[in-house]
Amino acid sequence: MMFVFLNKMFNIFKRLKLYVFSKEFTFKRFFNLSLLVFQERVLKNSRVVGYPYLVYIDPINICTLKCPLCPTGQNSKARSRGKMSFDNFKKIIDEIGDYLYFVGLYNWGEPFLNKDIFKMIKYSKSKKIKTEISTNLMSFNKDMAKELVESELDNLIISLDGASQKTVEKYQVGINFEKVFENMELIIKKKKELGKTKPF
Repeated sequence: MMFVFLNKMFNIFKRLKLYVFSKEFTFKRFFNLSLLVFQERVLKNSRVVGYPYLVYIDPINICTLKCPLCPTGQNSKARSRGKMSFDNFKKIIDEIGDYLYFVGLYNWGEPFLNKDIFKMIKYSKSKKIKTEISTNLMSFNKDMAKELVESELDNLIISLDGASQKTVEKYQVGINFEKVFENMELIIKKKKELGKTKPF
């Protein structure tokens, strides 16, 4: 019985040590995460004892593409279309940001269609929260490249579901393969110009 408990505690420690050495570490965040992991691994009950340590916030659920496997692309009426305001985003981060290691600013829309996206990234980063976006890079331009690199975004996921225009347009209807590559090159060039390593 004691061996099982010690084994559980060892596994908990293994999982938590990654967070101790992260740039986002604070004692408050770590204590909160420890409570959540202890509850999940040891207590195994449904009562939540802490705050979220990671969150996905959808800044917009509008997209220019018509992807057949996406509710937004299919123009599903299940959710009304809208953009999150910076004020609402700030309220969320002000409430739970002290506990967050990570925020993903994407889900069912194209984040760069929200004019406040760079303010959201910068606000997350001011709270020392690792921040990530997933984009198809179709609603992106040269001016945005500088803003993106200066925002200190940690991770940028490029959603490109094919290796040529012919293959990608089967799933991402309305995408321009060349334009996406040009925009990726813009970002890489701007990172070099500004001497930055982010976004990854």
